[in-house]
Amino acid sequence: EVNHLWPHVWQMACRLEQIPEVGDWIEYENVGRSVLVVRSKEGVKAFHNACRHRGVPIAGTGGLDKECGKVSFGNCEKTGFICPFHGWRWNTEGDNTLVYGSHLFSERQLNSDDLKLRPCRVEEFGGCAWINHDDDAPSVRESLGPVAERLEAHNLHLLRAEWSYATVLPANWKIAMEAFMEGYHVMTTHP
Repeated sequence: EVNHLWPHVWQMACRLEQIPEVGDWIEYENVGRSVLVVRSKEGVKAFHNACRHRGVPIAGTGGLDKECGKVSFGNCEKTGFICPFHGWRWNTEGDNTLVYGSHLFSERQLNSDDLKLRPCRVEEFGGCAWINHDDDAPSVRESLGPVAERLEAHNLHLLRAEWSYATVLPANWKIAMEAFMEGYHVMTTHP
């Protein structure tokens, strides 16, 4: 599943109201892959959460905060994303804006295209930002098929989250999801 499923399917990374202003970002993490979804001046973008120099996560906790069940988020419009290891910086468009001690590197090593944050495919649908690690996958709308029209008929894009909670479950993800998709257990388990 880590190799054959998750890298090729659309995953809802966040609701768009979670990143309303330019510079607002949220970290989405699943099976060891961390992605930053950010509102840029040009729209919603997503980047792999890894410094282009040493691969250190440049924002967030590198995943879910297991102590409090909260996901990392913030605003980087003024400061950009800053690598906590060597201080390299990137703006909301993913462009590198600072290489600390750049005089220590050759011109070849400072190629601006090589220093850009690695993008992750992102699309908007139903008031959500969806990410996919597979650039060749069908669009999120195509992947949802006829369900997309049904969701749009209910104005999914107008819905707003009232609260959210995240946690790490010491269980197979399919068993956990199945419990949330069926109501048969409710009367006995949750009286």
